[in-house]
Amino acid sequence: MDKRFRKAAKQERIVTALRREIIRGVCPSASQIPSHLVLARRFRVSPVTIQRAMDCLAKEGFIRTEQRCGMFVVARPPHLSHYALVFAEDPANARLWSRFYAALLNESEVIQNEDGCCILPFYGINGHTDSKDYQRLLELVLADRLAGLIFVQGEHYVAGTPLMTRDGIARVALKSRPLFPRVPVVTLDLGAFMRRTLDYFVAHNRRRVAMIATPPKPEHPQDFEHFFHGEMPKRKLTTRPYWTLQISAQAAVGARNCVRLLMESNPRDRPNALIIADDNLVEDVVAGLLMAGVRVPDELEIVAHCNFPWAGLQAMPLRWLGFDISQVLSACLDAINRQRRGEAVPPQTMLEPMFEEELAGKMPNSDLSPVALAKGECRVPNLKPTCSVIGNQ
Repeated sequence: MDKRFRKAAKQERIVTALRREIIRGVCPSASQIPSHLVLARRFRVSPVTIQRAMDCLAKEGFIRTEQRCGMFVVARPPHLSHYALVFAEDPANARLWSRFYAALLNESEVIQNEDGCCILPFYGINGHTDSKDYQRLLELVLADRLAGLIFVQGEHYVAGTPLMTRDGIARVALKSRPLFPRVPVVTLDLGAFMRRTLDYFVAHNRRRVAMIATPPKPEHPQDFEHFFHGEMPKRKLTTRPYWTLQISAQAAVGARNCVRLLMESNPRDRPNALIIADDNLVEDVVAGLLMAGVRVPDELEIVAHCNFPWAGLQAMPLRWLGFDISQVLSACLDAINRQRRGEAVPPQTMLEPMFEEELAGKMPNSDLSPVALAKGECRVPNLKPTCSVIGNQ
């Protein structure tokens, strides 16, 4: 037992030393690793021990072997190209899993397939350090096998752990404001969403505005309702207390009856504009409007929130306004990469919402072209509830 332990300790010492040299740039990307004999003399071990150490580094993604040529550091080692996407929730819990989370997963798959980076998801990182995903993530952090951590939510759950204290790991959070001094945030500008929505209604002469939203989350203390009541008076728009509805995404089917009740009254006493402030509610709100026989947009103009390009199905004419999830992830990766290069990173990066045709204008080959939208031929990818992310895990 002692002999096996000593061999394992020697192997780990070699792996740690070579990994550190790769991370520090002593052995740059794509450079050749010294031969087994050279390393055996350096570390005073047998070539067999060196081979086992090399196998471990190869498994971790740091080196590769070229037949007859030797061993080389890979072009994109994990500490430069692997990122963790950290969720406090778990997709297995459908009640708490949102379309925003699913859109991030879907888009992370697209980005890594296009850019060659590796984005690994970790679920249930909510303070339970005995969970399988936490232990897997901790192992990668301690082995310096990640470029950085993207906290979708819940970084406060791991305050004081190596996930937040380990040097050499860059971090960024999706949040409305910074919570930790060394963790910059990427923020979705909900205020701009509300301003653009209300300006759209004003331009279309819709002045009686209702809103259906989900209850506010702790990470976003200034929610849509906050901005709704702040911006409405500036435009002299009208609303009523019972026109502002909060419905949990877990009970979204209740939106059907709420919408029907909202539209039951005399046309002069009901809203002619509606904001659906959460894409988790869109299908049920639309179903309620169809059951109520509401003519859209003749009787009711609708602007609905969307996580582009992962929109829901469009059963009636409405306007999608939301955030480009590709831009969200790119901003997170940029913040991490700038930290690793030692560059200054602003504590907060604010992302602006876009209407669907504005997004199409930035995507020349997209089916989201203004012409396609005008003809009702928009082909937005349907949201996948989960996805398998490619990469060494």
